[in-house]
Amino acid sequence: MALLCERNFSKQTIVLYSNSLKAFSQWMTERKMSIDTASTTDCWAYIQQTLQRISAATTKYHIAALRSFYSWAVRESICKTHPLIVAPRIQLATRKPRVLSHQEIDTLLSVIQCKSPQGLRNRVMLELLYATGLRASELLNLTIHQIRMKERLIITIGKGNKERGVIFGELAKEWLQRWLDLRATLLSGRRPTDCVFFAVGKEAKAAPRPLCQGTLRDILHRCAQKARIPTPLGPHTLRHTFATHLYMAGADLRTIQLLLGHAHLSTTTVYVTVLAEHLRSVIEEHHPRSHSAPKHHVASKCTPTSQLKYLATTSEPDI
Repeated sequence: MALLCERNFSKQTIVLYSNSLKAFSQWMTERKMSIDTASTTDCWAYIQQTLQRISAATTKYHIAALRSFYSWAVRESICKTHPLIVAPRIQLATRKPRVLSHQEIDTLLSVIQCKSPQGLRNRVMLELLYATGLRASELLNLTIHQIRMKERLIITIGKGNKERGVIFGELAKEWLQRWLDLRATLLSGRRPTDCVFFAVGKEAKAAPRPLCQGTLRDILHRCAQKARIPTPLGPHTLRHTFATHLYMAGADLRTIQLLLGHAHLSTTTVYVTVLAEHLRSVIEEHHPRSHSAPKHHVASKCTPTSQLKYLATTSEPDI
C-alpha cells in the first residue's frame, strides 16, 4: 500500500492494484508458491487464466499492478529478478465511447426538478460534468476552495494527484451560484464542510457527508430513464460528450487533452474516430451520391456509341 501511495496513484487505482496483488498472492498460495519467488512462467500462467475470466482491459490493470510491485521489490532487494520485465502484449478491441447528442443533453438536464435542494444539487452536478468534462471522482471531491467564480475556473486534482484548471461557461456558473447560495443556507447551524456537494434531504445525516460514485450513477440512471435515453449511462458518458462536442465544434486535440487531464495525446485521439463516424453518417444520410447508383439510372442505359455521339455534339470545354 505504501508503494502505491508513493507513486501518487488515485484512490481508485490504489484499490484496483491492491486487489490485483491480493488475487495473485492467493493464486500463488493455492499452488504452494510464494509471490516473491514467482517466475515469468508463473506470471504468464496467471495472466492467461485471468484473461479467461475478465476483460482484456482489466487484465492490463493486473499486469500493471504486478509490474509496479516487482519493480519495487527488486529495487528493495526483496526479489532477485523481475519476472515481468517484458510485459505481455494484450490486444484490446477498440471501443467507441458513447456520446449523447445536443438534444439528449438538453432533455437529460431539463427533466430534473429543481424545486427541492436535492433536485437543484443533482442538476448542478450534471451541468458541471457536461460543462467541464470532470471525472466523477473529481466532481465528488470538489471543495469550495477549488472554485474561482469570477474567472469561471475550477482547480481540480486528477489522476496521479496532478493539478489542472478547467473553465466552465456562463450557464454552468449561474446554476453553480444557485447551489452555492442554497448550500450556505443548508449548512447554517450544521457542522461545516469544504465539500461542494453533499447529502441533503432524506440522504442527510447529522454531519454533511460527501456523495459516493454509486449515488452519482444512480442519479444519472434515473434522469436517463426519465428522459427516455437508453441506459446504462454513466458519469464518464458526459465526459466523453463534453470532449466530442468540443472537437466537433472545432477545438483542437491538444486543448481537449489539457482540459481532460490526459497524460498522453493518444488517449484523446479516440474522439477523432467519433467525429469520423458522425460525419460518415451525415454524408450517407444527406449526400445525393453517397449510395451506389440504382439500376434504372440513365447512364447505365447509354451505349458507348450513344455516349460518343453525345460528347461530339457538346460544345462545353473540359474542366
